[in-house]
Amino acid sequence: MHRMQGKIISFILVIVGIFLNLVHGAIVEQTPLFEFHSAIWVNLHHFIRAEARQRIYDQSQTQTQSQTSIAEDSAWTDAINFYIQNLAQRDLLLDKSMPVIKNALEDAEDSPDLSNASLPEDLQKTLRSAAPIYKSEFWKEQDESNRKWIQEVSPLLLKFGAPISTKIAALYQTEWFSKPVRVDVTQSAGPVGAYTTVDDANGEPRVTISSYDPSIRGYYSLEILFHESSHAWGKMLFDSLEDSATRMNLMLPKQFWHLVLFYTAGEITRQELNSAGINIYVPYADKNDLYKNVCESCRDIIAREWQPYIEGKVDFKTAIDGLVAAAGTKN
Repeated sequence: MHRMQGKIISFILVIVGIFLNLVHGAIVEQTPLFEFHSAIWVNLHHFIRAEARQRIYDQSQTQTQSQTSIAEDSAWTDAINFYIQNLAQRDLLLDKSMPVIKNALEDAEDSPDLSNASLPEDLQKTLRSAAPIYKSEFWKEQDESNRKWIQEVSPLLLKFGAPISTKIAALYQTEWFSKPVRVDVTQSAGPVGAYTTVDDANGEPRVTISSYDPSIRGYYSLEILFHESSHAWGKMLFDSLEDSATRMNLMLPKQFWHLVLFYTAGEITRQELNSAGINIYVPYADKNDLYKNVCESCRDIIAREWQPYIEGKVDFKTAIDGLVAAAGTKN
């Protein structure tokens, strides 16, 4: 009885802690698996970048959100132009400077300024100048959206997070991370709504995810959190596939490894939801038809060769070799 009361009290404390953190501050401690943040500087960075990219690439000349919401404040215009000239066309992942900038802004949280951030002075000045108009016109709505997204995914993680994390980590021959994965929830998070950088020193992932992307809501927010976190093991998976392909003198389709990553998180999420009586879930990659972007038969190949590994019927090497033999083409 006392043990049960203790568990109930612990659960209440977790919920109270979540609520208090949602109300106060940029950091929201959710579960032992994830640590959620809604912080102004990294949100401002992604928002200005998205606005700048729209002005560069939108040939229809459709007005951007900031153009239709505010008069062209000079500091805001200068910030957009700075990003157009310097940052908007840099890839969030492939350009090595962009993860460094993102991490520094994440670490700044909601600090009054960026004086302690390891950032180029011109970027600091640009963001500081744009911050007042951003706070007055955009931040309240975007922060509320971020926090609502966190509130929606939290009970799903409490219910399904532990078994999903354990199973996915085991499939990549490891354990879940020793501390919660940092997740920064933002208005914009690149072209596909989410991306992950991995710390070179400790292998820990940092996830950035959009609260405005309608494709990453409900159970899909659950799956994508685990898919994005799995990028920490993406290199291991990629190297394993490439080593096998080299031995067989075969070449795999580009991004094939990424589809395996998608399939794994999607299938484990589907299984856990199904075990709870939720049997209508279609994994993200299937719903958004991602497989055909790489190769017509990729989905069938992964299901045939990788699914037995997920079910414990074959070992890792056998599954990897099966994928390569089925999907590879002669060099």
